[in-house]
Amino acid sequence: RELKATPALRGMQIRYLWAELETAEGRYDFASIDQRLEELAAQGKRLVIQVQTKSFDPNWKLVPDYMKTVEYDGGMFAYSAHNKAEGAARHPGPRGYNIALWNSRVRDRLIALFRAMGERYNTHPAFEGIGMIETALGEPLVPFSSDKVDGFYANLLLVHRQMRAQFPNTMTIQEVNYPRPILATFVGTLKAMGTALSGPDIFKD
Repeated sequence: RELKATPALRGMQIRYLWAELETAEGRYDFASIDQRLEELAAQGKRLVIQVQTKSFDPNWKLVPDYMKTVEYDGGMFAYSAHNKAEGAARHPGPRGYNIALWNSRVRDRLIALFRAMGERYNTHPAFEGIGMIETALGEPLVPFSSDKVDGFYANLLLVHRQMRAQFPNTMTIQEVNYPRPILATFVGTLKAMGTALSGPDIFKD
């Protein structure tokens, strides 16, 4: 209704959890995307997809079940919840999960997802863009090494290089917020490869 009532809106962004798009290893379900594209194209509008690789609710099914094994480092890791009223005081249990992107198998399966999506949507006139959620890692409930952190961000850049290759005619996007110390170099690398930037957090400072 908002799209029809507001001509200035050129389209909409819809988020999909990785597990919604890959139901089993190498088995993809893009029916919902196809339906939304048809609906939007009929209105002369466009679609942006965000592949959700971080959850903000521990009950969300983030990654496909086949990845929850040792060879994929479980596919994901839990990060902590904080009580805003008490500053950084932790609550027991996770706030959500993020993917184990330092693991090369996880990286390669994510690249395979974008390859399948690129083959299907890169030339679709109503498919405006595809992106990934914020760069913030979250504070792991079980701390891990700096090597894993470095591997996470190195592999994120490798995923984006492949995404650009699979979507040469389509905007690719990365939400960028944290960690602050790496942002200048990280953003510069994304800019050089032609990736668009999105800011999930806006602060007065």
